[in-house]
Amino acid sequence: MERQGAVTWNDQPEALPLDESGDPEHQAIAALKLGEWLCVEGLITPKQLQHALAHQAEYGGKLGEVLILLGYVERSGFMAFLAEAAGVGTIHLANYVITDEQRGVLPKEFAAQHEIVPISRSRDSLTVAMVYPLDTDALRNVETMTGLEVRPVLCSTEEFWSAYERIYAGAAPTRNA
Repeated sequence: MERQGAVTWNDQPEALPLDESGDPEHQAIAALKLGEWLCVEGLITPKQLQHALAHQAEYGGKLGEVLILLGYVERSGFMAFLAEAAGVGTIHLANYVITDEQRGVLPKEFAAQHEIVPISRSRDSLTVAMVYPLDTDALRNVETMTGLEVRPVLCSTEEFWSAYERIYAGAAPTRNA
């Protein structure tokens, strides 16, 4: 079956500085840059950023999820910011039917670890929905695994896990906090 629904695209050409290393220390630096960008845009205050980073250091999790958990940003506002920053569209995964062919593109554990699912494939490209489209390591890994140009779109954490459970038909591994 073909996809049912639409992807919303942004015209924003500029993106946040990306972490290209995959190193946990560099991930922390990338989180700080994301947090600083959120401060510059007026979505959070420097004090809120400091509190969120301390919470993240103690309990783990992605900075965006921590900020939402602490009530500093609304999920919809953070997602709009992230889509604009990454220069990608957003998607509602409930509107998509994933085929068996698409299901086999990415290993189940990789999909869970990186919160990424394939949603459509053309001759030489693969569109993936992901929670954090600034994860250049995951995107590069998908390109290496598939030999296809990868085009990310943003989805919410909740929609990712719902789609993951539908696609991979089984109990999902423990979610990344």
